[in-house]
Amino acid sequence: MSKIIDISDVTTIDLTRHGFIEASAGTGKTYTLEHLVLRLLTEPPTGQDPLTIEQILVVTFTEKAAGELKQRIQEKLAAELVKEPPGSKRGRRLRDNLARFDQCAIGTIHGFCQRLLQDFAFENNTLFENRLVDDRTIYRQALTDMMRHQWPLRYGEDLADLLTLSGFSKSLETLTQTVLTQARRYHPWLGDRILPASPDHDYPQLNDRFQSQVETIKTLLAANPDPVAAFGRLNLHAGSRRAQIDKIVRPLTDWILSLSHTPPRLVDFLPVWERFTSYEALKKGGLDAVWPIKKWNKGGDNTAQVFPQLPQITKALKALIEIFGRLRALLVTQTIINLQQAAGRAKRRNGWISYDDMLNQVHQALQGPTGGLLLDHLRQSFPYAFVDEFQDTDPVQWSIFKTIYIDDPQARGRLFLIGDPKQAIYAFRGADVFVYLEARRQFAKQVAGGGACRYRLNHNYRSSPVLIEQFNCLFSDQGWFDRPQSGIEGRITYTPAQS
Repeated sequence: MSKIIDISDVTTIDLTRHGFIEASAGTGKTYTLEHLVLRLLTEPPTGQDPLTIEQILVVTFTEKAAGELKQRIQEKLAAELVKEPPGSKRGRRLRDNLARFDQCAIGTIHGFCQRLLQDFAFENNTLFENRLVDDRTIYRQALTDMMRHQWPLRYGEDLADLLTLSGFSKSLETLTQTVLTQARRYHPWLGDRILPASPDHDYPQLNDRFQSQVETIKTLLAANPDPVAAFGRLNLHAGSRRAQIDKIVRPLTDWILSLSHTPPRLVDFLPVWERFTSYEALKKGGLDAVWPIKKWNKGGDNTAQVFPQLPQITKALKALIEIFGRLRALLVTQTIINLQQAAGRAKRRNGWISYDDMLNQVHQALQGPTGGLLLDHLRQSFPYAFVDEFQDTDPVQWSIFKTIYIDDPQARGRLFLIGDPKQAIYAFRGADVFVYLEARRQFAKQVAGGGACRYRLNHNYRSSPVLIEQFNCLFSDQGWFDRPQSGIEGRITYTPAQS
């Protein structure tokens, strides 16, 4: 774990390096932020000119939080101006920045991205003005149209089976919400993948592969007069052998041998698959935990003598279960991908934009052919950026700021992230606390290389000492969070707060 500096004096924060500030509740996070802005405006690092208020980017998650930040910073500048003697250089800087405060870059992350899209609309081939829409409405309308018209056309007579396999028939509203949520959060350009993935995403081909494995297993089982009895003669622990026969061997054998010459329906295999998976869940470790066997009784492996077809059956069964898992997920995965594309087409056609689109379009612009121009503009316009409530960001937001300030070691800008993973409450709006933990891990590398510092605000100014003591007892000793120790960068830890 990289060194963490406990902050007792805001002036000790190094403004020449990137900063990661972890701030527990009531520890003066906003106080720290407003003083850092004040330092940049009046007392910049040695060798640097003072910044103006519009050169400091300060963003947070909600409109309310942004408004409070803006008010607090403005009030701080006004309070400092009152203390200054008439005609002082520091006083003139404060007065000038207060006079131009309406040009400040303090707001939400979405507002910042919307401003960029408008300023660079021509370069990125986007509209100068878009009508703001709610993605939830657009996606639900697109999904309704897909279910009513595209599903029947695409899947035909197989649709009923796919609905049963995917679970739509039993839990329509639950799965609908899952599809809608994941379609909005699916970012393939960030490396997101939908699992289990199928390279072709084609139902007929997957179904053909399923039928082929069934025929293989059927042929192998038919080569043994009594597969269940043969399995029962394996040199295994009697209890384990009995359980495997009941949960795996007999259901599979009965189903295979009951098949007629016509290809079996996928839904007919579902009860057998459910018995397999329930047993796997109990044993853990997947099919390898239940078949083939790795622990033999005295005398060793006698498979070749009593059941020579077993290794081939096992191989075919693994393939069968893997293909069946893809078939079960096929309708959901295809719908998520197609839904995102359909919603995107509808928004482009009508000149609509959502809050998520603002983030996605800025991210793609930074990676596109005009990305270098945009990066130069941002680094020159905002030499310093502060992201407040960083625990409530998402992968796209973090990628945007990382691209601007972190990825290029030669970039002059400095980035400060301020947050507390224990206060992450906006997952229902797309926030991802694991992004915070990943950013913290990356900052630890920056610290090791001398390019950043990690800080901690841990003195609570809001609560009584008795209350803080009780919270420390609760959160430190009851297993809520991991204890701070070397090597823990990917989990939320709790450091006892001070009063």
